[in-house]
Amino acid sequence: MCAKGKFGLDFVSNSERISHPMIKTKDGKFRKVSWGKALATVSDKLTAIKKKYGSDSIAILSSAKCTNEENFLMSKFARAVVCTNNIDHCARLCHASTVTDLIQTFGSGAMTNSVEDIKHSDDAKNLGIKNRDRVKVESRRGAVTALSLVSSKIKKGVVFMPFHYADSPANVLTNPALDPEAKIPEFKVCAVSLKKI
Repeated sequence: MCAKGKFGLDFVSNSERISHPMIKTKDGKFRKVSWGKALATVSDKLTAIKKKYGSDSIAILSSAKCTNEENFLMSKFARAVVCTNNIDHCARLCHASTVTDLIQTFGSGAMTNSVEDIKHSDDAKNLGIKNRDRVKVESRRGAVTALSLVSSKIKKGVVFMPFHYADSPANVLTNPALDPEAKIPEFKVCAVSLKKI
């Protein structure tokens, strides 16, 4: 369970957010410049690098904090303007552990299952839980309610809860400790009890 979706919005209106372009001077300090100057500097430097070392010497890294449209534009910029396929996205590395857990739990790195995959597991049967039943998921740190999706692809004894749905704030269940580098909650797994409401 990842808290990025729940806690990753504060940057938008943060008073420390940089809201104008800056260029690093020779003495190592940043100075505010116009958008025109910033774009011209980036263009000149990328053009010089491409001319000297070739287009594949440049790589573009996009962000999960951008919209789909902005990420699409970064892809077009990399391929059509810079002429490189060296483009990546932070989610590929950031969510590697999530994808690994999804593969172990669902048999696929994708978040969704087909309707044919939805079957009543032994755990759900034993608890009297059917698809779309409202359930209470509780850990020693808190409790949340959510709609159930019963699947044969979930391992026995496992409750899987996507972290990005507003009606199931899974982060309430996990440890609030922060990863010292990324400053995001570090636990993604915890022991829970489950009951039909």
